[in-house]
Amino acid sequence: MNGMMREQQLCCLILAVVTAGAPSVSTEHGLCPNEHLNINGGSFVLSKGFSHGSRLKYTCPDGYYPSVPSRLCQNGLWNPHPSSKLTPDCKKVTCPNPHVLKNVTMFPNQDKYYINDTISVKNCSFSQDEFIFPEVRERFNIGDKVTYSCDRPLTLIGSKVRECLDGGQWSGREPECYADFTYDTADETADAFSSSLKTTLALAQLKVEQDEPMGKKLFFNNPGKVDIYIALDASDSIEWADFQRVKDVVKTLIEKISHYEASPNFEILIFATDVTRIVSIRDFRSGVRLDRVLNDLDSFTRRNMDMKTEGNMAKAYQTILESMTIKMADSKTTFLETQQVIVMFTDGEPNIEGDPKQKVKQIREFVLRNDPGRDQKLDLYVFGLGENIKTVDVNGLISEKDGERHFFSLRDLVKLQMAFDSKLVVKVKRYIVHPRFDFTKAKIQQCYDFDIALIELTNPVEMSIDLRPICLPCTKETNRALKLSNLEGTCKKHEEIVMNNDLVGAFLTSRMNQDYVPRRIRSITIKQGKHRDACVRDALKGYGITVTNPYELVTKNFLCSGGTYPKADDASCNGEAGGATYVNRKNRLIQVGLLSWGVKNLCRGGMLDVKSDEDSREYHTNLFSAGIQSFLREHLDGSLNFLEMH
Repeated sequence: MNGMMREQQLCCLILAVVTAGAPSVSTEHGLCPNEHLNINGGSFVLSKGFSHGSRLKYTCPDGYYPSVPSRLCQNGLWNPHPSSKLTPDCKKVTCPNPHVLKNVTMFPNQDKYYINDTISVKNCSFSQDEFIFPEVRERFNIGDKVTYSCDRPLTLIGSKVRECLDGGQWSGREPECYADFTYDTADETADAFSSSLKTTLALAQLKVEQDEPMGKKLFFNNPGKVDIYIALDASDSIEWADFQRVKDVVKTLIEKISHYEASPNFEILIFATDVTRIVSIRDFRSGVRLDRVLNDLDSFTRRNMDMKTEGNMAKAYQTILESMTIKMADSKTTFLETQQVIVMFTDGEPNIEGDPKQKVKQIREFVLRNDPGRDQKLDLYVFGLGENIKTVDVNGLISEKDGERHFFSLRDLVKLQMAFDSKLVVKVKRYIVHPRFDFTKAKIQQCYDFDIALIELTNPVEMSIDLRPICLPCTKETNRALKLSNLEGTCKKHEEIVMNNDLVGAFLTSRMNQDYVPRRIRSITIKQGKHRDACVRDALKGYGITVTNPYELVTKNFLCSGGTYPKADDASCNGEAGGATYVNRKNRLIQVGLLSWGVKNLCRGGMLDVKSDEDSREYHTNLFSAGIQSFLREHLDGSLNFLEMH
């Protein structure tokens, strides 16, 4: 009896403990309470209302940060738990301590400095015009090491330890100290990533040989081999709107990178607890269409995943390692020649299978093969999403290469996509007109024969993921693009391959929009052989033409398009002369001409996209013409490697 009473008392005690811990607000069906969630000076948004798994994210005006970044609804409770007595605030972002120089005075002298504060530095202790950095030696010997650290609460990104190497270079890359709630701008990110990736893609095409007595000689090698792995974090800690924006950024990157001469392969992974492959490296090797890949990525939703939506970065890296292992098994030689690039988009939390650095370490070991010189074959990037990424130690997840950045802390993904998609604006230094171009040639009111000019820019254009040169015919560079041997490569052979029919499908760039991007790519058909005469004769129908022989107007220096056979072409408009005329051969764009002049202007009444009619024709300066080739070779030989004409 006494035993039964003790059991009843114990049962009641356990029940009392359980019920005493229940919240005052109902948590039926896992809903979190809607009380005490406001923030002073800011606002919040909910990813899934008050249901389980919803993330509450606080936002503040520019220059301020929320004292509590976010909360997660788990089983009816917010984590961290909101307080009824202490409301979170939007606080001013403080700048790092500027007092790092000896023998200087700063005005104003404050304990803290905030965004937009200004200081003046005056050096009064020395006559020489230099500042003294504390604890920095003037000379270092080979093997000496320097250790870096950041003041709290700053986070160090980059090499914590750098060693003085033979040749006077430092190992690793210069570290940076990141402050909380500060981010890389879209332009900074696009410039740094494009520059770093451009170097990687260029390395895929470079071959190194000894060239005595000048040392090493670099030159382009065909074909380039690059495998790019892109992993997107789709866990619950990532807002779905942000995930959609990341997809847009990735699509832009893939479209830009795919045009580079190295012709990379892609593997795209989306991960939460498990990993979903959108496309694999093997798919690309089998000839998968890029537009299908982009469509599959665009249509991906969380419905494609199971209910497990916790972060698992380690598994994503493990999946990449497995793909590398398969490629190594297929061909060790090919794998060792291939540049490996891994791009991770993540907020860094949580990781249910442990520290992903161990997986990255295995990837490093697999690619480097105990050869430090193979470090150039591997690039590891992390794009940090959200404010919590700086609490994650990304060192060990990224490459450390001097002069390059491999970590970016992002905030505005829309601006980042625009930055990646932007074009360069260039200034012209001079232009060189063909010496035989004579607009007022005798007997012809408007003569466009030899209508071509070369433009020299004030500053050279740097090739990048979003800017690449078009192929010009009759050059060794295009010979590689057409996969011809050195013995096969002649200008005549290029013409036979590129202009291989009486009717040649081609494209024409329209006028540029405000972003210096062609507003449309026009589709045309170049008429040759038995179709050329009819095309040339229609030149006499042009406005103001007084000659009776059309071949005085349309010489052998011109290609001809337009009309309605075999189908109506896309007609060009006034202001589009000078646009590139090009064909697609072996997935490379090869320029064959320049739009010079036309018989009719069909673009009237604001219409910009019209079809040619029966006798509307357009004439293009022919880059295969001997007179045009001699001009190009005179001024570009040395910059380009020209082939023999026959």
